[in-house]
Amino acid sequence: MRSNFAHSRTWRVGICSLCVLFVQTITGCDATTPFLLSSFNSNLPAGPIGVGVGATDNGGADADAANLRFVDQLPADQRTFNFGEANSSEYPTQWRALFVVSAGEGGFVRNEADIQDYMSAGYEDVLPPNSEVGASVEIGCVTLTLERGTRLMAMTSGDFLGLDVFIPANMTGDPNAFAGLGFEVRNDNRDPNIPVPERVVFASEDGRFGCEDRTDPCSQQVVLFYDQADTSIEVGKPATAARIQGTLCNLGISSAPEIRLDLTNDGNTLPFEYVPGGAIVYRILARALDGPELDRRQVVWTVVDVDGNVVHAEQP
Repeated sequence: MRSNFAHSRTWRVGICSLCVLFVQTITGCDATTPFLLSSFNSNLPAGPIGVGVGATDNGGADADAANLRFVDQLPADQRTFNFGEANSSEYPTQWRALFVVSAGEGGFVRNEADIQDYMSAGYEDVLPPNSEVGASVEIGCVTLTLERGTRLMAMTSGDFLGLDVFIPANMTGDPNAFAGLGFEVRNDNRDPNIPVPERVVFASEDGRFGCEDRTDPCSQQVVLFYDQADTSIEVGKPATAARIQGTLCNLGISSAPEIRLDLTNDGNTLPFEYVPGGAIVYRILARALDGPELDRRQVVWTVVDVDGNVVHAEQP
């Protein structure tokens, strides 16, 4: 089954950065639209950000520690995040990533009630309960290892309950515009406030998203481009984890195709870190037809905190 972004009218968006984004109000979304279409009519982020289902503020004194370790140490408005994708490419696109958390005793999500909330939102075990630290699982060409806790959980970004989702093409002719901005939503109630992961890992169990080199996790394909008239035909140069702003791969730090949650609580967010309670929007650039000799970024990000302040701006 296929489900696309659906709306009652088209709109054009100009941007300097996504933090000064204005989008017309969208109405008439069909019941199967997997992402929450942007109904924001003020600066991004708009509306409630970071208020999770059933969240309570029981951070306690240890919430002020130099290094936070557990999601329940965070204030209620920082236990979720918003994750969106926008497409400036002239081609329809698909996207895959995993929201990853350790869970169980000693894990990032340690309380049973929180574990159940994560699972209701769409997280599933990739390493089952009672796994030992050091256990690992291979997804695509990426190896996920349990570093603490007793289980590893992940939620797929880029699909919804198995539906085949396309981000629509930007047909305006302006490479800085985009035709659709969608936010990931929970499986149970389509709320855009997703329980915050420790890491967003650019890996996929979808066989269409291959690796250019099975020995190199940075070569994991994350964005695929499709023909405007026939979305069964792939076109252009897939965007790999190495071509995405903010990944450890792209920054040359390591071969980890991921971005990480900032839990240092020191006000210093590193270039590969996002913040709890805020929003991430990735914009797919109009670079699908880059030649093999080009290694510039094909995807850039904007990160804002819970108060709407820019943490990371686009760096094309």
